[in-house]
Amino acid sequence: MSEAAETLLALVPGRVGLQLTPGCAPDPITVSCPTRTHHGFTSKALRAQVWDGGTLVWHGDSLHPPLERHVPTDWQPPEGVVLETMYPGYAALANGDQIAAAMDEGRWIAVDVAHLDIQKYHGVLADAVLNRLLAYERVAEVHVSTSQDARDSHAKLTASTWGIEWARSRLATGTPVILECYMHKLTHEERLEQVAWLI
Repeated sequence: MSEAAETLLALVPGRVGLQLTPGCAPDPITVSCPTRTHHGFTSKALRAQVWDGGTLVWHGDSLHPPLERHVPTDWQPPEGVVLETMYPGYAALANGDQIAAAMDEGRWIAVDVAHLDIQKYHGVLADAVLNRLLAYERVAEVHVSTSQDARDSHAKLTASTWGIEWARSRLATGTPVILECYMHKLTHEERLEQVAWLI
């Protein structure tokens, strides 16, 4: 894993950090760069339990909300937790109404553009809410990959990937942007091309 981390960091020397995820979680961390933790992925556990029902048992920089089927219908996210925009089936930020409610409450949000694209595919994200989110000040981080209709496929970025320009503008203002395509499936040249979409 340390070798994989070093390979990715070498793509853009001095300009990147790592989000700790499977295949990108050296233990111990041997790289000297900024790191972020996401949904149970740490250098000590590739997938720590995050939720016990609706109770938070692990904290990172950003989290997926629990699945709807694992929590009561009146479940509310805990204060101070940065949740990621998801898609139908999750208990929070899975549709436009939930995203609007989070913004009304002034919550920090991790915005995954592929997940928003899936919400649009399902017809659960109104343009007015999307436009409000894209201008929202409290975006803690942005995740970028390509979805395929209803599937969160983490496919590589292309000219038609929705949200790249917005992610690039957020990156320019200092918001962390995480490239979430499956880099291990790509050649070195394809990896460089993926990074070039954002810088």
